[in-house]
This record gives sequence, structure tokens and C-alpha cells, in this order.
Amino acid sequence: VWGEISPLGYALYYLGLGALALVAWGQLRLWQGVLVALVAGLCSSVAPPLQPPPEVIFLDVGQGDSTLIRLPGRIEVLVDGGGTPFSDFDTGARTVLPALKALGVDELELVIATHADTDHIEGLVSVLEGLPVNELAIGLRADGSELFDRLMATAARRGVNVRELRRGESLALGGATLDVLHPTSRPSGSDNDNSVAFVLRYAGRARALLLGDLSTEAERGFAVPDVDVLLAAHHGSRSSTSAALLRAAQPETVVVSYGRNGYGHPSEELMARLHASGAGVRETFKEGAVRLPLLP
Repeated sequence: VWGEISPLGYALYYLGLGALALVAWGQLRLWQGVLVALVAGLCSSVAPPLQPPPEVIFLDVGQGDSTLIRLPGRIEVLVDGGGTPFSDFDTGARTVLPALKALGVDELELVIATHADTDHIEGLVSVLEGLPVNELAIGLRADGSELFDRLMATAARRGVNVRELRRGESLALGGATLDVLHPTSRPSGSDNDNSVAFVLRYAGRARALLLGDLSTEAERGFAVPDVDVLLAAHHGSRSSTSAALLRAAQPETVVVSYGRNGYGHPSEELMARLHASGAGVRETFKEGAVRLPLLP
């Protein structure tokens, strides 16, 4: 994994490659071409690390969710890590970790596990094993769930502090705040409706709204601001991301994170609601990872 390459990196790469090509064409002596290539490689190795712009990246993890929030000062937050129910494919080790390393992420200030479903938290076990993590935030505990217990055991073994989030809390990170909308202290009857939902605020505006797998019924329990970006809840389920929520949030862009599945995600009803709202629709199944800048 090379990682992200800056314009300077591309210039140095092609400088070295061009010198070797000129050697092959007889336009440079061998020692001259090798010297230019070595100097280009040396300059690349001593160049300062890339300072990525603030952005939200919706990773392509198939039928699941995994979102990376990058903030000034190399502050990085990962929300969920995907997973593959009824399969031994390790989404965390084989998709999320390679993507994070390619993006230059060497440490995560915060990891948020929205709820205990496999397609959201299974990959986080490998993420905690493979990268330093300062804090793991969860919603309502799901003790007794094999996967949740494994995640908690991994956090304990790796010395990661675990924090439980509740409505009304705000987390300050890298000049941004994460305002928690859900859950409350009262458990719901379904794991989906225990999901952590929050608004990302940056540069004085509400930028992104992430809802986990909340249903339309759970959405009625809180108010949302106008946002730039909305991650459609529950991978585009017809019972999530209501027309009322879309009217309240007025998102410019809605991202639907899903893969090949037998659940009917995203539903035709949901897609019709999204297009009727006037928002631009982005789909990880069709595009791969979706990267959206957090412009001032």
C-alpha cells in the first residue's frame, strides 16, 4: 500500500521514470538516469507527510457501513467498520484497514460503533487490532451478543477507552463537534433503533448527518438541522430516511452505502423519496468509496 500521493509525489515519480526512459532511448547515460531517479526517490522520502483536507469518506464495504471523517490536525474518526454476516471474509482486515493505511491514517482518535449488527461492527475488531485507537464510542450496550462482547474484549486488551454516548452529548475534535441525537437511555425493542445518530458540525455549519440503521419511527424522536450530507439510514431500507426527515435536513447530497444483497436495498420507495427531495444521490455499490470535502 503506497498511500495517497500528493502532486509533488506524482512529479517526482514521473521525473524518475522519465529519466530511466531517456536512458532506454539513449538520450541519457545510465549513471545519469540512475542518479536522477535516486534523487527523485530521496526527495520523495524526505518530503513532509501529506496534510489531507477535511473530508468525509464513505468507504465501499459492500452491504454495510464504514465512514471516515478527516479533520484538521490529522484528527480522524471512523464510524463503523462494515462486516459480512454468514461469511468468513474479514471486511476490517481486507477492506477497511488497507483503505485507512492507503489514506495515510496511522492512528484513529475516535471509533464509533453505531450498534451491534455484524455489517456495522464486525470490521472494527480488526481495526482495533491493526491501528492505535484512542477511544471507542458506543451507544447502548449489547452485552451477551457474541460480536459485541468480542469488540469489548478487543478494546480492553488493546487498552482502548470505551465511552457510552447518549442524546445531548457533544464531542469536540479537530475544530469540529459531533452532536449526539440518539440513543436515549431507554433501550428500544430493536438493535437498529438503538443506533448512534449524530450531526457533524464544522466551520460553523452542520455538515453531515449519520443515522446508523434507525427506522422512520425512531427518527421522529429528535430534531435535525439543515445538513450538507446525509448517510441514508439502514442502507436504503424503505422503513428509514423518511420524507419528513429529508424535508427537515434538506441535504445537498445523500449517500447510500450498500452492496449486492437480498434485502431489496436500496428500496424503490426510498430512492423515489431521495430524488423527489432534490438531493444528489451517491451510491457506494455503483461508485465505490464516495469522498466529499468539508469546505469552509
